[in-house]
Amino acid sequence: MRSGPRRTTARPTATTVAGATATAALLLGSLTPTIAQATPAAAPAAPAHADVRTTLRPEPTSVAPGRVFQLNLVTDLVTGAVPKLAVTLTLPAGLTYARPTDPNNLEYRRCLPSADGRTVTCRSLDAPHEHVWEQLGIRVDKDVNPGAALTVTATTDIGDAVDDKPEDNTATATVRAATGTDVGVSWQPPTAPARPGRPVVTKLVVTNHGPGSVAAGQAVKLHIDSRAFRTWPTAPASCWADPDVLVCETPSELAAGESHTFELRWTFPKESGGKKFRVLTTLFSGALDPCADNDRTELVLDVAKTAPPGPKPPKPTPTPTSTSGPKPTPTPTASRSGPGATASPAPVTGGGSGVTPQSGGGHLAATGAGPMPALAAGAAVLVVAGGALLAVRARTRRDERDSR
Repeated sequence: MRSGPRRTTARPTATTVAGATATAALLLGSLTPTIAQATPAAAPAAPAHADVRTTLRPEPTSVAPGRVFQLNLVTDLVTGAVPKLAVTLTLPAGLTYARPTDPNNLEYRRCLPSADGRTVTCRSLDAPHEHVWEQLGIRVDKDVNPGAALTVTATTDIGDAVDDKPEDNTATATVRAATGTDVGVSWQPPTAPARPGRPVVTKLVVTNHGPGSVAAGQAVKLHIDSRAFRTWPTAPASCWADPDVLVCETPSELAAGESHTFELRWTFPKESGGKKFRVLTTLFSGALDPCADNDRTELVLDVAKTAPPGPKPPKPTPTPTSTSGPKPTPTPTASRSGPGATASPAPVTGGGSGVTPQSGGGHLAATGAGPMPALAAGAAVLVVAGGALLAVRARTRRDERDSR
């Protein structure tokens, strides 16, 4: 039997549980702001620093209206890194971007003109972006007055990067409209048709149409597809060759109205027969030449399929059968057999003279009248012989009468 006081365990009630839950919620609520304050917000990234330099250079600086000059654009990343690299060119009125027409051309893909044509944006398509290098064709409009100054502006875009030297992010270049001497090029057609194996001569003429003179060295470029025709012309000493290109330069100064002619000789191989031969020809007349229409021409030669027939070789002269010289013509003899006697004609022989139908000598090969002269000669012999026979018979009759 147990002694001492009896111990009892208190059971939790609903009130006790609710109080404990409330107390825990208060404790967690007091801790939440402390946790939030312990995680600081991320600071924004600092912008990248870089140095980008842009330059513009036109070639040449004086251009005739209607001509195209080359605008050299060079943008380089000197230091740092940039998320974007593009250059926008602003063209004044009077200048037009001569964009390539081939979609596969890299410039066509990298440089995009605006709808109005007043701006052109060229971009770096590489990663990382390091440079923008372009050689753009810019045309001076035909209605621009000579003497007008036309300025192009380039502005560089590097995205959100910071350029430490922003003063060289822009560039300008100025060209001036001017005019000079008109020089043209043309081909003179050959005097003989082109045939395989037969040389044909062509003449290329460079003419100074004025108003001023032009220095020596006016160059003409001939684009020759030597792989298709396997031929190359014989040219003067003032011409020199590049692969598939022949360049001819005028050897002396040309005054207004003067011309220089390059004579070129072509010989086509047999496989060129039946083909058309073309030589695109362009003149380096300079940007001040006011007329571009006569700076480009083409030589077109239709090569005949076969060479012309040459002269036929003469046929050999037949050898006479007799080696002792010509036989004498026998003298006709009179027959004494009676009134009906006839004289024997002289025979026609082929020995001695060697006359053939091809060499003439009285034989008409085309008409078949060759034997006629021989027959005429025979008839003449008969007439003479007949007269002699009559004279003999008359003398015989007189002798008979006298004897009676």
